[in-house]
Amino acid sequence: MAELTVERAKVFAGMLVTAGHPYAESAILATALDLMKWCHGAVVGGRVWTPEQQAQAIVDEVRTEWDGWPEKGGTRQLLQLFRAKYARVELETVPISLSDALARKLLAPPCAFCEPGSSHCEFGGPRGHEMEKASIDARAKNPSTQKLDPEVKLTYGQMQQRAAAVYEEEQRRERAQLARLEDRGEA
Repeated sequence: MAELTVERAKVFAGMLVTAGHPYAESAILATALDLMKWCHGAVVGGRVWTPEQQAQAIVDEVRTEWDGWPEKGGTRQLLQLFRAKYARVELETVPISLSDALARKLLAPPCAFCEPGSSHCEFGGPRGHEMEKASIDARAKNPSTQKLDPEVKLTYGQMQQRAAAVYEEEQRRERAQLARLEDRGEA
């Protein structure tokens, strides 16, 4: 199963803003890294869940079921939701072959847009590819939403370092802004 990419994880984390998730880029990146760490695919109740489907399902549930993002403990609650849905002890222990998963329509067969030699369509078929292309086109029209070059492959540690650096820069700017306000007597 294809792993959840940084770009897709950031898209899912960004969707949580509509549920009250902090808008700061560092917070979105931190949640994206969490999604990448948790979502590796699973077979639950005879259904194969790709990492992307797992992320989409928990984001959709937060957006439709939660009464907003909690002021404290939102990440913990998101992890609890993920564990309740996918980290069950009773996950199917009998491995399912790729051909069985394709035959049972648990995975989409490769479509015309897939890379040659793909074993399955990681986007769920041609419609999924169209949605991904539309997402890429939208990001291309707004370059401020694309901070990382999608061709650059980063390790988890490198992503954490970048997230920490962004967080530190935001904190520095906030301290500078508060200092200016104090100097003017507005704080």
